[in-house]
Amino acid sequence: MFSSPSTKLQRRPRLLPLVLPLLAFLHTGHAFVTTSLRMMASSSTSASASSMTAGNDNIVIVGGGIMGACTLYYLTQMGLKPTLIERAEIAAAASGKSGGFLARSWHSGSTAKLYGLSFDMHAQLAQELGIESYRKIITLQVQGGPHAGRKKSAMKPSWLDGRADSAFMDDDTAQVTPREFTQKIVAAAVAKGAKVVKGTAVGMVFDKKEGEERGNELPVVTGVRLGEKETPVPCSKVVVATGPWAPVAGEWFGIPVPMEGKAVGVRLQDVRWE
Repeated sequence: MFSSPSTKLQRRPRLLPLVLPLLAFLHTGHAFVTTSLRMMASSSTSASASSMTAGNDNIVIVGGGIMGACTLYYLTQMGLKPTLIERAEIAAAASGKSGGFLARSWHSGSTAKLYGLSFDMHAQLAQELGIESYRKIITLQVQGGPHAGRKKSAMKPSWLDGRADSAFMDDDTAQVTPREFTQKIVAAAVAKGAKVVKGTAVGMVFDKKEGEERGNELPVVTGVRLGEKETPVPCSKVVVATGPWAPVAGEWFGIPVPMEGKAVGVRLQDVRWE
């Protein structure tokens, strides 16, 4: 961890990869918003998969990032065989390029249980899936500046030169390479019968008549369109896990999906890598 010479690092809430985005779970024309935690935790409950299938198990997940990958894996743990659609490759975007930093207690209070569960699940999955990059680490606060390097510290690592100070921050932290994690969890799901289809989702196939027959005002989703010349992937349920591309999916269903971002600037001085 680094800070600018004039700013002391503060512990800030960090979201863990397994509990970050929200998924839109669409079933018989109705949209239900759920977190990945609920999807994953359901695999450890006594509830059967019958409530998920409701007649057939054509569940399609759009997006091959960490959210789509984890949803795919935990559905197979329930005995289902879902299909994942990814336009490039598994973990092609942010899920394959982030820092992979994990912390049990860097939460905002109301998310404490989510952080603890997610942190423990990472350790468990690392053993079960053979994720070599996972490791427990000690997190330090590092600060540079014109007066740095004069303090004696028992926690000063060998990779710091004399122009920086370090202090203990947290030892209940870990790190994993997100790309390896995401790809291996998908591979484990495929080994249990899941399917990965390469293609770009461009819309949904709706059946208004079937929706009316079921007593729904909204049409039923019956497939995912991949292009004008490609056959749609049939489904009875669809999970949209497209991260920052979620607003595009909002256009498919005619519902607003707000997406906001904030630019954060980081200034580093006198930091050398050799």
